[in-house]
Amino acid sequence: MKVRAIRGRNLASLPEFEVRFDRPPLAGAGIVAITGPTGAGKSTLLDAIPLALYGRTPRLRAGEASGQIITRGATEALAEVEIEVDGRVFTSRWSRRISRGGRLQPAVMELHDDGGAGVALGVDPVRDAVFARVGLRYDELRQAVLLAQNQFAAFLTSGAGERAALLERLSGAQVYRRASEEAYRRSDAADGHVAALEQRLAGLGAMAPLDRANLGKERAALVRERAALDESLDALRAAIAAMKSRSERGAALAAAEEASRLVAEDAPRVDALKRGVAQAE
Repeated sequence: MKVRAIRGRNLASLPEFEVRFDRPPLAGAGIVAITGPTGAGKSTLLDAIPLALYGRTPRLRAGEASGQIITRGATEALAEVEIEVDGRVFTSRWSRRISRGGRLQPAVMELHDDGGAGVALGVDPVRDAVFARVGLRYDELRQAVLLAQNQFAAFLTSGAGERAALLERLSGAQVYRRASEEAYRRSDAADGHVAALEQRLAGLGAMAPLDRANLGKERAALVRERAALDESLDALRAAIAAMKSRSERGAALAAAEEASRLVAEDAPRVDALKRGVAQAE
């Protein structure tokens, strides 16, 4: 999944915004940093992504209504994200209104393709349609893609099996795994054919030279195919291991960067405390 654009209206501290990653200057920026003072709306930009895709956001605790992210005093809010999956573009939208009487109305969610045709309508249908295309549920996106503030350890402390499954889906390693399984299946089948031919050769005894030559050629071809499949299997296993290793290093680096950021933010307060202690002494 590639995020092409994020749009929102009346979300927390942001009245209206649009961020395009598919157009200059961000299209060619590579790594993008979101910076600003506390309360400027940095987290809100990221909140809009899971809100538009799943109707949920890490900002809200379990059981809290998504309407609580609506800007105080506003009567409606919208979050929209444009994503690209396997060359196709989809737009997922979440919106919610407050009636004149102050009652929070149910959330409305829609998923459209790049031609504007509706793919799904309603909270649960949109979540299912997003999962079918992106391959991630909300909790998986939250833990491994959109780690909220101070939650970088959530991915690192998850179980090994859960972490491996997430890394496989995020890195696309499932393609290599399926290819590896197919190569193993074909290699096993080739072994079976070779064994069957060897049994036939052993049991035939005296045999016409031409027939024996043909069987020998068939056996040699199967042996070559098995060897090639074994090489492909080894290469695929090495690719999967390298991809998982890179993903795990990236997660560890993100955690280290977050820890460094927190230390830097606390540095002025720590210095002030030290000065206070020195003056007291």
